[in-house]
Amino acid sequence: AETDKTEANRVHGCESLVWLVAELVDGQWRFKASSDARLLRGLLALLLVRVQGLTSQELARLDLREWFTQLGLERQLSPSRSNGLHAVLQRMAELASTR
Repeated sequence: AETDKTEANRVHGCESLVWLVAELVDGQWRFKASSDARLLRGLLALLLVRVQGLTSQELARLDLREWFTQLGLERQLSPSRSNGLHAVLQRMAELASTR
């Protein structure tokens, strides 16, 4: 939602604007994310499918680079795009470690 696109929800470390909202429900994480870049919105959708419903411990153990390699996407992403997605995952882990 447009109301979620605030500085407090912004993920830093991405070239594009990315916003992330997290909610812990019964010990499982629910995330919403958006970006100003179309390609990144698609990649975020893939990432959200992978992380929805994980516990904090599962989220901390997730190896995003390995998962993208398994999907055949790691070699398709530019270094800056890959770094941006890793910044999103790192922000997810930070949010999970504070609750």
